[in-house]
Amino acid sequence: MGWLGITRDKDPKEAAYNRGEKSFQDVIENQSDGELLYSIDPREDFNTGSTLIVHPGEVALFEKNGVIQEEFTNGRYVLSTENYPFISRLRNMLSGGVSSFNCRVHWFREGDSKEIKWGTETPIEIEDRIYNQEAKLGIAAVYKIKISNPTLCLKKLLGNNIYFKSEAEMNEYWGGELSSIIREVTYNILRAYPNTMLDAINQTRSISKNIQPEVDESISEYGIQLVKFSIVAINILDDFIERVRANKDITRDATLQGMARDIESQAEAKAKINIAQGDLGVMQTLGENWGKQQTVEILKNISVNPGAGGIASAGAGLGMGLGAGNAFGNMANQIITPQQTNTVTPPPINQNETKYYLYINNMQMGPFDLQIVKQFIQSGQLTPDTLVWKEGLAEWIPAKNTEIQNLFNQGRPTPPPPPVTPNI
Repeated sequence: MGWLGITRDKDPKEAAYNRGEKSFQDVIENQSDGELLYSIDPREDFNTGSTLIVHPGEVALFEKNGVIQEEFTNGRYVLSTENYPFISRLRNMLSGGVSSFNCRVHWFREGDSKEIKWGTETPIEIEDRIYNQEAKLGIAAVYKIKISNPTLCLKKLLGNNIYFKSEAEMNEYWGGELSSIIREVTYNILRAYPNTMLDAINQTRSISKNIQPEVDESISEYGIQLVKFSIVAINILDDFIERVRANKDITRDATLQGMARDIESQAEAKAKINIAQGDLGVMQTLGENWGKQQTVEILKNISVNPGAGGIASAGAGLGMGLGAGNAFGNMANQIITPQQTNTVTPPPINQNETKYYLYINNMQMGPFDLQIVKQFIQSGQLTPDTLVWKEGLAEWIPAKNTEIQNLFNQGRPTPPPPPVTPNI
């Protein structure tokens, strides 16, 4: 302590400089751990005329007297401050050796962070849209972030008095800040998932792609960007699977299962008929009665299908099966009604015919050829907005965006020309 209480000590912040004191003009470079996305340079209150060196992949923010003065990308810059050699030392004697003109540099790295782990501390409860059962899910994921707006990010960090000394501290901070956002978005995405949670556990990639942009939009106010989000696992933590197997309060009940078996039998029957009709040599050798006999056997097998209850009973419960009923009605008519000619020329079998899967009443069905698809259209079960899928498509799309659109207008009568009013 000097005369009249005026100190002659150096500014304690000078301990961060080489040799423990400032030079006339210092060179300021990033000395932090290369893994850190953000760090603050410990050398504060440097003299005016000091040089700032920013290397590629870095951004430096110059703060003077509590105000962000400028953002610097890679290059060499000379900084102007109110601190001067000798003069500042004398001036600081009145303030206990501490400079009253503060200046410092904040460093940001432009690259991505390392992978940060995220997981649900408590289960996420989702109501299954297919089985009407609640499932408790545990989710584990990893993500990466990058600084997209250094100035905005710095204001958030300084406002919360946050300083990172290690990558672990940084990951802990961002993990805490983003955890609730990721959980909320994940919950909303899974709640809107159109299929059962039993399917969701195997669709982590597509679900992750839906989560990432929504989380990214929510965290933009922090000046950061979510560059990667990947769900590692979705685990069912309660007895959801056992409740589904026990068939308790399930919309996809025995009636639906019976309808599915009927549809499978329908497809099998049609395949057998096509084979029988396509083999012209066999038909000519064995005669027409042989084909009828095979059709009778097919219908007989379907009629005794256990638990199915027939197409009509399944359709009564779920409003479906009309198209399938027409298909079997046609088969029966072929047996009862005599053929007009004794010689049958069957159409050629198209081995490359497109097969479509249909998504009707929250159930995936198929694959069906276009002839069966047409019957679903005629029964009113398949509309232009019904989701369909075939091999080669990346995702389910409306039927109106496929060749099925051409079937919606087939079979509809064309009205005659309107009457012409005679000229009087």
